[in-house]
Amino acid sequence: MFNSKLYIGLACFLLAGAYSCKREINQPLPGEYPAPAPVSKVEVVNIKGGAQLTYMLPQDGSVRYVEAVWSYNDVERSVKASAFTDTLLLEGFGDTLSHEIKVYSVNAGQQRSAPVTVVIHPLTPSIVDIFRSISVVPYWGGVKVELTNEMKKPVTINILATDSITGKLKNTDAYMTNLETEVLVMKGYKAVEQQFGFFVSDEWGNSSDTLYTTLTPLEEIELDKSKFRLIDLPGDLNGRYYSDAIVYSSPRIWDNNIATFMHSAVNTPFPQSITIDLGEVVTLGRFRIWPRMDVLNALYAGGDFKIFEIWGSEDEPDESGSWDNWIKLRDCEVIKPSGLPLGQLSGADIEAANAGHEFLILATESRIRYIRLKVLQTWGGQVQHLFI
Repeated sequence: MFNSKLYIGLACFLLAGAYSCKREINQPLPGEYPAPAPVSKVEVVNIKGGAQLTYMLPQDGSVRYVEAVWSYNDVERSVKASAFTDTLLLEGFGDTLSHEIKVYSVNAGQQRSAPVTVVIHPLTPSIVDIFRSISVVPYWGGVKVELTNEMKKPVTINILATDSITGKLKNTDAYMTNLETEVLVMKGYKAVEQQFGFFVSDEWGNSSDTLYTTLTPLEEIELDKSKFRLIDLPGDLNGRYYSDAIVYSSPRIWDNNIATFMHSAVNTPFPQSITIDLGEVVTLGRFRIWPRMDVLNALYAGGDFKIFEIWGSEDEPDESGSWDNWIKLRDCEVIKPSGLPLGQLSGADIEAANAGHEFLILATESRIRYIRLKVLQTWGGQVQHLFI
């Protein structure tokens, strides 16, 4: 008898709980509320690739959000804004034509008000401005593209190049960017006259016109490292090596073996500099450096370069070690792909280390014979020695 009462009481409790929950999750049904009043006093401010609408909400308090609806390239698009704001931002227009926009207020039952129709005239979209800013010049083993993106919009720079088999243009590369100024280098092309094409596209599928140009990439030749020699200038490492001067000496820098390296003396204050005579006057196109590769726990650690500068000079360096006649070719930072803390490595880190970290020298007219590396920071932080 006791058990029966318990079961009955529990069943009644569950039924009551189920009834209570069912009442709580009920939502307004379409038609349960009357359609809301429309927005009023809609004002249009045309912007690049779109428009900004401001408006006044109706006073009945039933509006959950405001929605703008339009058709573009035969596709219906819309954007919504909550009832806590009075502004709608319309984007994604790839032209400057007039476009009809219908604006609705919408209540909790998803009922729309009568539409308020406005016409917008978007200003020149960013992809067109970016396209007009593009300049292309030959580069070592390829071409260099410079552009300006004043609005910092995320866009894709699409590259067409001549197919070696068909002789026709085809899509070969695509670079995403949202930088205000961008320099892109496309490499891997033979030093023969050929046609290239460039156009800009955005996240909404709009594309600019295509810029066609015929260029001859500059021929790229690897330097003869047998001509290299270290120059000891005041303020440089000056032949100060760690432990064994033979095992860790300067020729290890350029011996084509990534498992060997130069190791400077410990407790040498930063910045540290190294000066190398290339043995001939050249125009430097790129520079590649490998971290210490003989043991994994030294990778992106200790004396591995992290932040440094590359300087160049055509003239023989001043014996005083002065930097006055040197030209900075670029600032460099070695990026660890994973971003993991010191002492932790991913497969991508090891792969990047084996490939080496490459730094492009974008000034194709600079003639140099001497390069000088100024190391500002290593991966070991306060560890005052270098691996190179």
